[in-house]
Amino acid sequence: MDSMQQQNQMQTFTDMMKILDNIISLSKQQEDLKRESENLDPNSSMLDELAQKENNLSNNLNNIMQQMSELSQKTFAITPEMGKSLGNAKRQMEGSVQSMKNRNGILASNQQGEAMKSLNEAAMMMKSSMESMMQGGSGQGGMMSLMQQLQQMSGDQMNLNNLTQKLQQMQQGELTPQQQLEMQRLGQQQQLIQKSLEQLNEEAKVSGQSTKLPADLEEISRKMQEVITDMQGEKLDEELIQKQENILSKLLDAQRSINERDYEKQRESRTGENVSRNLPPELDLSSPNSLNKIRDELNKAVKEGYSRDYEDLIRKYYEILQNENLQNQ
Repeated sequence: MDSMQQQNQMQTFTDMMKILDNIISLSKQQEDLKRESENLDPNSSMLDELAQKENNLSNNLNNIMQQMSELSQKTFAITPEMGKSLGNAKRQMEGSVQSMKNRNGILASNQQGEAMKSLNEAAMMMKSSMESMMQGGSGQGGMMSLMQQLQQMSGDQMNLNNLTQKLQQMQQGELTPQQQLEMQRLGQQQQLIQKSLEQLNEEAKVSGQSTKLPADLEEISRKMQEVITDMQGEKLDEELIQKQENILSKLLDAQRSINERDYEKQRESRTGENVSRNLPPELDLSSPNSLNKIRDELNKAVKEGYSRDYEDLIRKYYEILQNENLQNQ
């Protein structure tokens, strides 16, 4: 891959990162608005205010869809399925606005939930496409992809477990209506984590990476379904807490298993070899001039204000391109 191709690829990657960040941010805003919309009285003046907020989110989605459409002219990494998911989210948002105008807060809330679901689906597809780009640039990309997704799921599960424990500590006999709503929201979060796990399993099978995953991921998914069922039945007890802790433990074990397999594979591949390799230091300004443009794009992307996880992903992709460049010299 020559310098110009690397520059273009890095620019595409950072553009996709911006779109992904915008989609995730919009999904979080939609979740917050859904929470405000639940159980509002049909005569509440808040419905008009929330309808305006929903309309603003819909306009923000228009901007994201425009960005994605423009980028799709430059790369096949933007798939029609991504556009379809965002189109579904757009329709649900518009439906929610109309439902609030019709004083039907319950229907509006349901439509907002569907919009959030479609946004999350688009984000997952975008993330998967970016990881495929990384995988195409490095033999270890597939492994990093699996590890990153498991790490994200473990973090989400840990946060969910903490929220569930806090809710249990607040419980005094029957759940209050507000606590019931919170229980439903936590159940939806567990469903999202379960869906992410199932998607990871399917992606691994399609990409031929399934042998790197522990065999008990489907068992973890079944445990998650038990938790979801308990939450839907408002069964908030110590047994539920223990099930969630068991899920987190197994997710962490899965990461450890991948790490160990990767380590053993590296040891086997190096047996009897004398490998001397100069790995480039991160953002070394003494690197070849042909990488200056890529580094500038990296620095610009990091300054956009992404979370640490996103910065790490951008840096990892830069390192892949940098290694390829050095190998080709």
